[in-house]
Amino acid sequence: MMSGNATQCEFIKENFFFLDSTALDKVESKLYGYVIDGDQVSMGNSASDSAGYSGKDGAFVYVNRQGNEITITQDFMGCYGIYVFQKEGYFAVSNSFQLMANKLKKLFPLTLNRDYANHLLVRTVSSVSMEGTLINEIRLLPKNTRIRIDVANSVMKIEEFDEHELSVPIDSKEGIELLDQWYDKWVNIIRNLKKKTNNIEVGLSGGKDSRITFCLFLTSDADLRELTIKSLKDGLHTHKEDLEIATDMSKQYDFPLNVNTISRNLSPYTLEESMDISAMTMLGFHKEMHFKDASYEKTLYKFTGSGGEALRGDWSMELPAFLERSRKIAEWYTTPDLSQSTEKIIKDSCKMIAKQINCPDETSFKVVAKLYEETYSRHHFGKATVESLSANIVTMMPLMDSLLYKLNTINEKNKDMELIFVLILDRYCKSLLDVRINGGRKYKKETIEYARYLNEKYPFQKRNREIARLEEQDNTNKTVSMTSRPIENIREKAEEYLWKSFSSRDCQQIFTRYFSKEIYSKAKLYANQFDYYPMRHVNAVLAITKAISDVTESQRLTQDSVFGYFGSFGQEEDAKRVRDVLYRGAMIRSFVKNLMTARIDIKNMKSSGNDLKIECSDSSCKISNPQWFGKDGKGYQIESLAQEIRIKVNCVHDGELILFLRGLDIRDDENVKIPVYIDYQYLAIDDEVIFDGLEEIWHDKPYEYKSAVKDGEEHVITVKWGPHGYTNMELLQLMDRILGNA
Repeated sequence: MMSGNATQCEFIKENFFFLDSTALDKVESKLYGYVIDGDQVSMGNSASDSAGYSGKDGAFVYVNRQGNEITITQDFMGCYGIYVFQKEGYFAVSNSFQLMANKLKKLFPLTLNRDYANHLLVRTVSSVSMEGTLINEIRLLPKNTRIRIDVANSVMKIEEFDEHELSVPIDSKEGIELLDQWYDKWVNIIRNLKKKTNNIEVGLSGGKDSRITFCLFLTSDADLRELTIKSLKDGLHTHKEDLEIATDMSKQYDFPLNVNTISRNLSPYTLEESMDISAMTMLGFHKEMHFKDASYEKTLYKFTGSGGEALRGDWSMELPAFLERSRKIAEWYTTPDLSQSTEKIIKDSCKMIAKQINCPDETSFKVVAKLYEETYSRHHFGKATVESLSANIVTMMPLMDSLLYKLNTINEKNKDMELIFVLILDRYCKSLLDVRINGGRKYKKETIEYARYLNEKYPFQKRNREIARLEEQDNTNKTVSMTSRPIENIREKAEEYLWKSFSSRDCQQIFTRYFSKEIYSKAKLYANQFDYYPMRHVNAVLAITKAISDVTESQRLTQDSVFGYFGSFGQEEDAKRVRDVLYRGAMIRSFVKNLMTARIDIKNMKSSGNDLKIECSDSSCKISNPQWFGKDGKGYQIESLAQEIRIKVNCVHDGELILFLRGLDIRDDENVKIPVYIDYQYLAIDDEVIFDGLEEIWHDKPYEYKSAVKDGEEHVITVKWGPHGYTNMELLQLMDRILGNA
């Protein structure tokens, strides 16, 4: 099972693309996903880009070919993501990181983004990086960007555009008009959909966010008795209170709760198809994969309160406070570089955001609050929205609408970002303000008073509408119990499969060559202790293991299936087949090892009794003490493929610590040395950074470091490196010289 030999499922073929500069003539216009254009929802061939799609709502990437120009745009939240790779005149674009990694590993040497991997392990649910991915060479474009490609000259240009966020004061006439524009837009969307279908689901909890979406339905004059209004019944403590509040609301507003009116005609997915869809969409960004088991024959429009936390300022705090919160999360691990990498990712993202919104203070609460929108909302809600498309579910998120993000709620008169919620409820459905909120939460009294003042100053003109009902009889819709499920839930099987892959010796060995065993063990511990999405950290480990494979075993994977790679784990009878697929022969393996291996020579030099006690973070590294390196102190030679290593040394006797960073001693058939370069990227001794940049080094051109040491001193040496950025032609020439006639 999961051998990876099966062809990709139809959803992946139709909803993800990879294009590069070698085949631009084959690119055709296509909308991937769906776009909300005004009060209409368009998908596939029904879409028309006459006005341009950049920054519109929905979940899409639109490739528009007009003669010799290709324009690639994305939705306001950047749900899919646009991923780019550029090297020496070549470029590639995709709307799936995993698809791009699968293609590029056959063409170019890639390197692991260690900081991104570390932060993915720490974060609870999803990434907080603006443009990072698990592979350094693959960049995620910020959501306010688009691409223009000159086909004739094979030139790609990445453009940023102004989304005009926070540009309109909410307490101005223009701000209130913008709020009414948002309200009318979504009410019309609801009414237009209701006239076409009853396949509409409305999520309702006891919280603040879903209540805003429900407000739109309650005031839309749509017949709520013909829709599915759903509150979770999973037994969790928090959801129990949500269900109680939703039940009270159903009685107050006279609508059925958890009665299904959705068409149950479904087309099932295989286990492999479901897992691969989730991987193509979410792996490496979102740690909670949902594994859709089937696709609805008729499109289901699912309305949620997703993204409301961003508008309410869930991360509304100064940067130091946010970093401290992140450090506390990272305390679960003893490995310090996880917290350091997470802090670096957050600071880099905040720096980009500050520039984007013209904020001179990168630590401002405005910047951190927007970090939620730019990263968490995008990766958490956005990626889940794309995954849901595989089930023919169009997720409608009124609180992630671009109109609302133009409003600036904070000024001298108001410091509460929840003003926008109170304004909406007081303006369009006052009675909802009186309904209790879960967790005993309440809106501030002064916020309610200010909202009422604004609504009196700029009164809302109530719209007169007819009741919106289905205009044609939908005979496939039948009222059935919410528990009716004609197709088996595939998630349990998927998680069992991934757990087996994670628990295999193969996965553990690959992962722990680069990361500590403690991290692996903590992922296993979390899965065994928690019931709510227990596989979060396991999924992160699997994502990183996949990236390590793509990086260190470039051009060795041949299957298109993302999770097909894990299928061979733990299957001893397939060991030979796996080796053949991964290495394509011992000679290629040897060549790649030469490109990846760092050699570190280290010595405490003064007299014959000088020595070092050495511990290495890479348990697979090779440590030797050659005779030629034994004069005036015992010398050690360390060879590692890990791309990052921490060497703890304890000095025996006073002396001089000497360190040489090299490549391997590689010679041709005539014993002539061959310069095989290694790109050393970072060197630190304890807390002192010696260099943090690129040092192109080979065996006869080492980097040398010296420092006086005392007997008993302990030092930690951190070294990072990657393969040299050879061109394809240089690699072929180097391979020919090293392998010769072998």
